[in-house]
Amino acid sequence: MQYIIVSDIFGRTAHLTHFARQLHGTSIVVDPYQGQLQAVKDEQQQYYTFMAKCGHDHYLKKLNIILSRVAKPTTLIGFSAGGAAAWRSQAAVKNPHIKKLVAFYPNQVRHYLDLVANIECEFIFAKQEAHFYVLT
Repeated sequence: MQYIIVSDIFGRTAHLTHFARQLHGTSIVVDPYQGQLQAVKDEQQQYYTFMAKCGHDHYLKKLNIILSRVAKPTTLIGFSAGGAAAWRSQAAVKNPHIKKLVAFYPNQVRHYLDLVANIECEFIFAKQEAHFYVLT
């Protein structure tokens, strides 16, 4: 199995790289910053950096290109903004080699509830953090 891990607004981090190495099979990490490590900042400042350097729609376009080229069974694992981008991308690309999406805290999916899942999707939301609450 191949995995495509779609990072959150913090991009490629040591923790995300370590996570990718734990998976059995090949893994690819997609991030908004072309693989460049970002200086650790507070969440609000990092969100501003994400929006200035990439943004949600550009992240989606980048992921669409990658997913359109997948040629073997692949599971998507997305975190926050990456999970929302993966949700949108699986609906747009419809690549039969993409088999599943697991998305952690993809709160932006609330803006795209009209999209159709072409694959099995599992969303994991936080209950304790107000800004991840989907109904707000």
